[in-house]
Amino acid sequence: DTRDESWKIVGSRDNWDYLEDSVSKRGEVKSQQARREIVDNNLSSCVNELNSQHISLGFIKPKQIFEMYFGDNPQYGKPVQLPLFSTHAKQWAAVKRDYAKEPRLRYECENCLTKQGFHDQVVLEWGFYEWMRKNPNNIEQVWENAQFLSENHEIYLLVGNQQNHRTSYMVISTISLRKLDKPTTKSMF
Repeated sequence: DTRDESWKIVGSRDNWDYLEDSVSKRGEVKSQQARREIVDNNLSSCVNELNSQHISLGFIKPKQIFEMYFGDNPQYGKPVQLPLFSTHAKQWAAVKRDYAKEPRLRYECENCLTKQGFHDQVVLEWGFYEWMRKNPNNIEQVWENAQFLSENHEIYLLVGNQQNHRTSYMVISTISLRKLDKPTTKSMF
């Protein structure tokens, strides 16, 4: 993978028993303000801007979200190779292809450069699929859980492409940040 943002964990090919020794936690971004600064300082105005600059990851703040919906998952029901001992197959974690529906967003970027004026992308956020697994009869609730329906939050998207599909972007993660209070005349004195 030749993308600048791609990397491999040391030992990921042949040292699985000690893989965690190659990973260390360096810190945690705890405050909303620090999270907002990271996102705002790395914000792109459109997914097409990322694509034209050959950047595989970026933050987008949707200007308008037209639709939050569940589309048919094209990977669902397709045959997959099971582990050597199929008795262990049930131990594998559920993955995107195990869901009949996939969460999707249709939105406009701040400076949308697409011909149709919007993006329609699949959401890969792990929390969405975990909610769908645990609450199959209430999957629509996931949008509220992620603060998409909140008037008190701003939604940002971490979008990215894949090694073999570098011009096709998807939503890797959703980030909801509390809206900043606008200063009033009273607060200025």
